Amino acid sequence: LATLAGCPIADIRAFSARAALSVPGRAIPANYVSPFRWSNARDGLQSLVEALVAACAHGEARAGDPVTALQRRHDGWYVHRAAAPPERVDAVIVACAPHLAAPLLRDAPHATALADALGGFRTFRARMLIHADPAYMHEDRRLWSAYNALRDGAWCEGSVWFGAMRDRHPDGGTVDVFKSWATGRRWEPRAVLAEAEYRHALLTPEHFAAQSKVEALQGRDGLWFAGSWTRDVDLQETALLSAMRVVRGMGVRPRWDDP
Repeated sequence: LATLAGCPIADIRAFSARAALSVPGRAIPANYVSPFRWSNARDGLQSLVEALVAACAHGEARAGDPVTALQRRHDGWYVHRAAAPPERVDAVIVACAPHLAAPLLRDAPHATALADALGGFRTFRARMLIHADPAYMHEDRRLWSAYNALRDGAWCEGSVWFGAMRDRHPDGGTVDVFKSWATGRRWEPRAVLAEAEYRHALLTPEHFAAQSKVEALQGRDGLWFAGSWTRDVDLQETALLSAMRVVRGMGVRPRWDDP
């Protein structure tokens, strides 16, 4: 379970039982001895984001211009950014992690209630590597799987082998690229292609209590929250469902609702 969550083994003991078992529970086949079936975007999550952006008929995407504060006035919300004057908007959707959202909302209505709700989400440090050598795989290649766990002291971290989920090369070779959680590893891969570090949600019962508090504030004064942390457990699908919830709450009928 710690492997699936990405956290230290000690932390998984504080998880909500429903959260800890949610992902494997939903993937269990009707025949319990059959392999799990798992879907993976061929070109990665970025391709899904790009497809959604391309499908937007209206709107403007801005990168490299971070928001520094959100302020509510009598005539609407004002978005403060480092490189431009404040911009007035009718509503705000906050789609970032709770610990990043809280400082932006110090001057928002219901700031005390917002601080209480957002402060209920705990996180842990997570580090991800993409690499081209089997640093965390079993020495016997016959035992390789799409998802592999390695117990090492206080950690049990996973490594995804993409060769199990991609077509073979014309010469019969496999795609030997790996995505590994590497927060507590004692050794590094030799051929690191990319690296990222982030804060991951700790899905304790308090996490879900905080979700309920955020839900009670959704849409108040035109302020909305989206992201996998706002409902259910932390999945890409959950993030999309949270966005759909906000869109419908704002009175917009998405195209996917059409018969």
